[in-house]
Amino acid sequence: MTAFHVDARVLTAYAEGGLADNDAWSVEAHLDRCAACRTSIAPDASTALVVEAVAVSLGGRLPTQGRV
Repeated sequence: MTAFHVDARVLTAYAEGGLADNDAWSVEAHLDRCAACRTSIAPDASTALVVEAVAVSLGGRLPTQGRV
């Protein structure tokens, strides 16, 4: 979890595919580390559980944040 959270309008634009690639990457990097924001993009509780389960299961496979 982080003290910073992505603005709700930005999360909506991300969910709708309306962000430029660099902005989407920034949101994805944040979502990788912030359960609160991952939950906020889900339309209902059951979807939130699925989003969280996928994030947890992929956690060990995703590259660490930073330059590749």
